[in-house]
Amino acid sequence: MKYRAQLIELILDDKEDAMMDWILSQPLMEQTDIFRELKQIAEEAALENGDDINQVVEGFDNFENLIEKDQEAILDIKLAEANYIMALEEQEIASDDILETFEGIRDYVIECITTNAPNADEMRDLAVKLIALEKDSGIYKVENWCAIL
Repeated sequence: MKYRAQLIELILDDKEDAMMDWILSQPLMEQTDIFRELKQIAEEAALENGDDINQVVEGFDNFENLIEKDQEAILDIKLAEANYIMALEEQEIASDDILETFEGIRDYVIECITTNAPNADEMRDLAVKLIALEKDSGIYKVENWCAIL
């Protein structure tokens, strides 16, 4: 029992909120284990005293259910955090792909204009629109367009 000594010390402590303050300061994933150890300590103490723990502590028979619900809630939070991180990573990949595609289009437009390709006039019009789009998006860099400016 990993937390037994600490829990017994806190049980004997005169400070009213010391135990809950300590439990809540522990990592979420460990709190349910701590509550299970606390439950076991209470059961052992009741057995040693010849008491029925369910009569001494109101609602004690439901304590395990509460711990399970708490653990499920913690796991749901951890899953949501992991899903959020994965979504951010996917968004970053998509953003990188969009920027890469945009760079390819910009390079093509510049090449068509600088080589005076048959579609150079259309590419000049497109270049104006792409520059405006870059400025609106906050990614405009004059050095990217210096070949045609």
